[in-house]
Amino acid sequence: MDQIYREYSEKYKHILHYAGIMKKENVLFENQEIIVLKDVKDYQDFDYSYFENCEIEKSCIYHKITYALAVLKKVENGIIVDQMKTVGWLNTVLDQHYSAYKTDLWYLHKGNWDKCYLEEHYDFLSAIEVYFYLFGKEETFRLLEDKNQEMEHSLKIIEELIKQYQKECQDDQYALLKHFLVLIFSQQLEKIEVEHKEIVFQLLKEIIELKSIVLPLLLLCDFYQKDFDEEWATISKEVDRNYLKEQIAYIPFT
Repeated sequence: MDQIYREYSEKYKHILHYAGIMKKENVLFENQEIIVLKDVKDYQDFDYSYFENCEIEKSCIYHKITYALAVLKKVENGIIVDQMKTVGWLNTVLDQHYSAYKTDLWYLHKGNWDKCYLEEHYDFLSAIEVYFYLFGKEETFRLLEDKNQEMEHSLKIIEELIKQYQKECQDDQYALLKHFLVLIFSQQLEKIEVEHKEIVFQLLKEIIELKSIVLPLLLLCDFYQKDFDEEWATISKEVDRNYLKEQIAYIPFT
């Protein structure tokens, strides 16, 4: 425990040093008492902001450092966070490679949507999932014509395979196709016995390469006229939606 405490305190002092947080001290110089600034020796004992030339209680930097130290405690304990700029600065100061999740837009509320989420610094696949959910298939295909033709092509292949499979089968195959999605995203996909294996295996291959359960389910619901929210509620606890996504990313130095 003492070793962990010492490591934390050294990192804290290192961060305070880079942020210009210092300690005022009275010293004698040629029989006169003057105030000098010194590096902090104890990460709990400081009172001055060098870069802002002010007392610590007036410092804006110190409030940001307090936040950075809270983030440091999380990443040091293996908690993956999404404070990109703060983690990037910590990586720079401490020469570390702390990680964070890419921004996951699936949890956006409808009213908060903005097309700026399609910019590169967001998770594009999650953005398209939300876009499809909000604006439908045709709007999404139109958007992808400009943004990502490869993804548009993949979605259209999946849609065509769904239609082809239904055409070859006598019964409504919606439940079976949805079950395949559950198997993929709960890591249970093993040997399966189905009709028209060529179509099914091609469909599974396209879904795995797409790395999304949401988009194929949206396409299924569109084709079979199902309510996506109701259908998602029946499987959401069984699956790991991010199972195939490359979610964890190293945060670059700042």
